[in-house]
This record gives sequence, C-alpha cells and structure tokens, in this order.
Amino acid sequence: MLRSDPIPRLRSLYFYPDLHYFTHYSTRKVPMKVLLIHPNLFAHRYVSVGIAMISAVLKKSGHTVVFFDSSRYRDDREKIGNLSERSISKMQEVLQFKTVTLPPIKRSSESVIDALYRILRDYQPELVGISATSSEFPYATEFAEIIKPYKIPVLIGGAHSTVCPEEALRPEGIDMALVGEGEEAILELMESLRSKKKRTDIRNIYFKSGNQVIANPTRPYIRHLDSLPFPDLDIFDPYHHFGAYQGRIVTYARVETGRGCPYKCSYCINQKLHEEVYKHEKKHVRHKTPERVIDELKYVDKKIHFDIVRFVDETFTACSLAWMKEFTDLFRMQINRPMIVATRPEYVTVERMETLRKAHSDIQVTMGIESGSERIRKQVLNRKMSDETIVKAYHLCHDLGFSTASFNMIGLPTESRKDFFETIRLNRKAGVHTPMLSYFYPFPGCKLRDICHKDGSLENGLHEVDYSVTSMLKLIDFPPEEVEGLKRTFVLYVKMDESDFPEIEKGEKNDTVFQNISERFKAMQGL
Repeated sequence: MLRSDPIPRLRSLYFYPDLHYFTHYSTRKVPMKVLLIHPNLFAHRYVSVGIAMISAVLKKSGHTVVFFDSSRYRDDREKIGNLSERSISKMQEVLQFKTVTLPPIKRSSESVIDALYRILRDYQPELVGISATSSEFPYATEFAEIIKPYKIPVLIGGAHSTVCPEEALRPEGIDMALVGEGEEAILELMESLRSKKKRTDIRNIYFKSGNQVIANPTRPYIRHLDSLPFPDLDIFDPYHHFGAYQGRIVTYARVETGRGCPYKCSYCINQKLHEEVYKHEKKHVRHKTPERVIDELKYVDKKIHFDIVRFVDETFTACSLAWMKEFTDLFRMQINRPMIVATRPEYVTVERMETLRKAHSDIQVTMGIESGSERIRKQVLNRKMSDETIVKAYHLCHDLGFSTASFNMIGLPTESRKDFFETIRLNRKAGVHTPMLSYFYPFPGCKLRDICHKDGSLENGLHEVDYSVTSMLKLIDFPPEEVEGLKRTFVLYVKMDESDFPEIEKGEKNDTVFQNISERFKAMQGL
C-alpha cells in the first residue's frame, strides 16, 4: 500500500529563497480546492510526472488536491475494449512474446461520467486542471463539457496545450491553456483566483476572453530544479507503479534527473519547444544535483518500495561527465537498484558508459533507432546519425555488460516495405536485446504532421489513437495490411535466423502460421 504520511523533512528541503513562487505562496492562509483530471483513455499504468509535480506544488502551497483518473472507472465504449485487447498484444511484442500477468486495474462499477458528477458535487473544486496528450484531448473535451454548467474554471495542460494552445481553447468549457512548465504558473493562477482579481496576464497561460484568445509569453525555464518539491505519489493508485520487465512483474520508480532534450527530431514536439515556445532560451537541458536525485529516490522508495528505477529523461547521458561520476558513486552506495535509462547513440562514449556501468550490475540502455533507412532518418526524421554510429553505440553497451533496448517506428512518411526491412537489418546488426516497435503518430506541433497533411496521408483533425496499437496514415508504397503484418512479426524477424524469414513472412498474414512460429520462438528462448 502507498503511504499517506509525508516525510517531515520534505517540508523544508530544496526551496531556494530567491524563487518567489515556491516560498511566498507556501505560506498562504486560505487553501483552495483543485481537481486534477487525467483522461486516461488507454488505461496507461505509468505515473505522470507532470501531474505529480503540479499536485506537489499545490499541496506545498497549502491547497487541497483530488486526482481523477478515468481508468479507475467503468467505461463501456466499444473502442476502449478493443484497444485494451490490442494493448495486451503490444505487451507480448515488447516482452519478446513472454507471458506476464500484470495486477488488474481495479475499476469501480461506477461509470466514469457518474463518478465525475459525484466528485464535482461532493468536492466542489474551485479549479479543474486537465492534463492531456493530443490523443487524449478529444476525451478531455467530454469532461470539460460536463464541468461547464458548474461554472468552475478549467485549465487544460499537457503536451497538446503546450504546442496548440489556441486550438486547445476552442472547445466549450475550456477556459485556459497551460504552455510549457506549469509549476510557477499554476501558483500564480491560484493566487489570482483566491484574490478574485481574474488576471489574464499570467505567463505560460493562454486565456479565453469571449471569442478572443489572450496569448501570454512564456516565462524562462525553471533552472534550479532542486527548488521543486518531490512529486506527489500519494494521488496515484498502486497499479500505476507496476510494470513488466524481462518477463517479470516489477514496481517502477519513474524519476527525472533533469529536463529538456538537446535535439530537434521532426516527429517530436521538442522542435517546437526549441524554435517557438522557448525560443528565448539558449540551453534546453537542465539537471538536478546528484544529491537531490538520490534524496528523491529515497523518498520514492519509502512510498512504493520500488524494484527498478526508470529514469524518464529523454537523453539521460546528456549531462556533464563530472555530474555522472558524482551521481553513479552516490547511486551505487545509497540506492543500488537496477535502472533503465534512455539516451542517444551520439552520447554513448567509452568514458560516459564506463562511468555509468559503476552504478549497478543491471542497467538497461534504450536508444532510438526509429528507422534503419539512413534516408528516412536524415531527410524525414532529422536524426543525422549514421548506421555505423548506431551499431558502434550498441556494441559498446554490450561489451560493457549493459542490456539494451531500441525504439523503432513503422508507417513513417515515404516508408516502404524495403525501408522497414532496413530497420530490421539494423536492429539485427546492432544486436539489440529488446527491440520495440510502435506505429508512427504525427503529433500536433511536429513538423512531420504538416508534411503528412500536405501529402494526403493524414486526415484532418485529432484522433483517439494509441500509437502503440494502431496506425493512422495512408501510405502509397506501404499498404496497411503489410504494415500490420510486419508490426506483429517484427521481433521474430529481428531475433530469429534468416532461414526462418520465409515462414515469418507467411505469418504476417496467416494467424495459424504466426502462432506456430511464435511458439517455436518462445521454445528457442526457453520461455
């Protein structure tokens, strides 16, 4: 069970006196009630670090918070059931066809709509904050419509509102859109609501005023990340912390050592963050001190007793070597648990990885291959790395004893079956232990979405699509049935002998053949 009692020393640690928002507002006398909503359309189990941080700063400032995760309640829509079945299939692929049974999400018999009405009636929040990705945004608007008659201000946050704030304000019932980091902006908004001044000049927040949108500038990045409180884990149910790792059930700690990514891939919103939202910033990557990260891990461990640390940094090794040396020494001595990190091949150097190796004997390094076609990587994805760089990075990790995983996409713009076999080939050449594959999703705010609109491969509008289980592009040289067949056989192509390729190809279309070769693969792996 998650512990509800706070650790006493958290009341005073990690607050810089020069940071106005995390000191002055913490002494407020009149608390307000906030309802945070995650329209968890696909019942994802992860802890949202963004929601956890917003809840933490609100509570630190004396406000009360109730968290509403839609996956806790009954949702009878046919789409949800179908996606749930596909998600199970996806999990089998990620785990190399290993069978695991995660603890079930204990859904209430109460419908999600009835539950929201009940909370609005009983809790009577003074602000509702909804965090949504672009896929979840249509679902978020349904909640906003329910809230509208209650005359409660609604703030939409998350990735979608950051890159499309004006679009996020179009639906009825949404009053404000949060852009970028929200910890400072939410406290300033709370002060405004408490004083009844109804300010509309708060940086990082767009306001709806009649038919007009008041677009405010973005404040600078939070540089002193140590000044932030620890994430609030008490609002999450235990199932959010469970996951599968190498065929077993584990409890994950999801922790950020820093924020930001130094790259601008065309399929990622970081390009818009660099060029528009935070164009005034020169350095986009910031880190907490090693001591702060260790203390945060100790705090998380007291809350959930984790098995593995999954660092959520986009490029974990994009830090100074001095930082990494200090961190690994502290981690080995005080935490000493397996970890999973994500990075880029360009940041995999002998010195960095030898330093990281000292942290623990069980470390998984995950890197994005995305496409095995150099043409697609460089011309379409803006990932200017060679095959040689990728293979060299993976081989170095293997030589040092790391386990490895890869991120890959299928259904990319201009991609063909031949191109995708280059992805299979590169994963084989790199010797990736756990190759993972998802469908390409053209997120709003990304350069590739505009390209997909222009070439006719993407219909207008947002789609409630889980990119791990279904595609949404219509590609000229890559029919949907081929995309689907290669999606489910990807691991088999990467891990089995080339002599098995003719049978695997038959399994792309034939369920019986697919099941037979999958069972043979599991037997070979001793599963």
